[in-house]
Amino acid sequence: MKFHPTRTIMSAAAVMTLALGALVAGPPATAAIPLPTAAADSSLAKALKWVNPLKADTYRFSSTHGPRCIPVIGGSTFHLGQDLGAANNAPIYAAASGKVSKLRSGTSNLSGYIVIDHNDNGRKIQTAYYHMWSAFTHVKLGQTVKAGQQIGRVGNSGPSTAPHLHFEVWDGAWYGGAAVEPVSWLKRKGVDMKGDASLVYPDYTPTLCTYYAAKATALKSTPSSTASTLRTLSANAVLVSKPGTLTNGYVPVTSGGVTGWVERYAVSPRRLGTVAPVSSVIIPTITHKASQGVGFRTTAALNLRSRPQTGTVLKTVPKAATVVGVGAATRDLAWMKVRSGSTTAWASTKYLKRIVAAPAAVKTVASLRGQTYTIQTNLFLRKAAVTGATMKMMSKGTKAVGTGKATLNGGWVQIKHGSMTGWASAAHLKKSAPKPVVKTATTAVNLRKGASTRHTVVATVRKGQRVTLTGGKSGTWVQVKYGTKSGWMSAKYLR
Repeated sequence: MKFHPTRTIMSAAAVMTLALGALVAGPPATAAIPLPTAAADSSLAKALKWVNPLKADTYRFSSTHGPRCIPVIGGSTFHLGQDLGAANNAPIYAAASGKVSKLRSGTSNLSGYIVIDHNDNGRKIQTAYYHMWSAFTHVKLGQTVKAGQQIGRVGNSGPSTAPHLHFEVWDGAWYGGAAVEPVSWLKRKGVDMKGDASLVYPDYTPTLCTYYAAKATALKSTPSSTASTLRTLSANAVLVSKPGTLTNGYVPVTSGGVTGWVERYAVSPRRLGTVAPVSSVIIPTITHKASQGVGFRTTAALNLRSRPQTGTVLKTVPKAATVVGVGAATRDLAWMKVRSGSTTAWASTKYLKRIVAAPAAVKTVASLRGQTYTIQTNLFLRKAAVTGATMKMMSKGTKAVGTGKATLNGGWVQIKHGSMTGWASAAHLKKSAPKPVVKTATTAVNLRKGASTRHTVVATVRKGQRVTLTGGKSGTWVQVKYGTKSGWMSAKYLR
């Protein structure tokens, strides 16, 4: 995640796993800013194709756009983009065609970034990509790029705790227009950043943020260096504030019952000079159904621990071993509970990679075309016939219609749910009773006990009378119900 001196901050949970962002100056910008009417580059004027800036199933969906608590001294309180945790040097792709307008390589203190100008059907859009070490590995200033073209590599430059891509969308000019929530923006363009993630971190923003004075500092009456001082705060004084609030470089806080403003570089998310023993830290855990029963491959020799933190080791598994998620994780998804043989323990997700199976072979099943299903539990609609990238969650009790395609083993069925078509586990679909098929006799015809003229006549169906097909078929004969009687008759006399 990227930090701006005039912005706000993210949740402490997300800080534990992913980046803390670049400290770069710029004017305030939020989605509430009026949209500019900048002239578009006519050479790019067209409705654009949009793509995911990272390859599906290779990244973790972390800190989202919006207010947050300050995670580092000098950080902001509003996250302007979306964080996607990925492997170092993973390829970054242009989200749409456009021209490269800004480039800066990163350092340990400053985040590297690439900014691309787009003309989306006459509307000026800019996308920004952060935290690469070098911004010049794949593009140069003024270069025209295509959607899906590699423009750089994932890095860890600037105040960042792990390699990731911080992705922003701006309506109008970068730092001159409005910072758009990028996930919803791309979803409207047909790209599901959240659904394509290998792991989704819980979206959590506290109602209040607890900080500490980073040094002896003045509590001001207004957000200004010239304002009167209400009191002088000592280092490590406890400060309480709301997430997302920052004005003129000052954070509104309450300390010792007095409310005022503290310069942001004097605000720390943790107490200075104190480190709590690991064993005393209580880390909140959650039920994480998305990992239940899912296989993961270890990317290095990995210690399985008794608690979701560095501590007692219950077992060590080698690199490339397979473990299975049991449906629990820490709130920030830094740790996941897994099973290895007879051992169930906690593992760092940093060293786990989800095993994505190849989709099963598909067949066409005529009887499933138009078949109505009832969803038996909250169920993911998936992009392929395999546990992997999801399209959306389907609610229990809702209806879906079969397209006529299924896997050879029948474990997956392709369905249409609302406006979306995808794959669902057949085990969680219940077929609705088919609508009765009614036929009319074209002439007087005998209804018989069996499918031939050798069988006894049960009744005679008069011309124009209606019968209901009950599903049986033998050659040209069909099984029907006529009034209270059932039997067989030749289909050539029905229409």
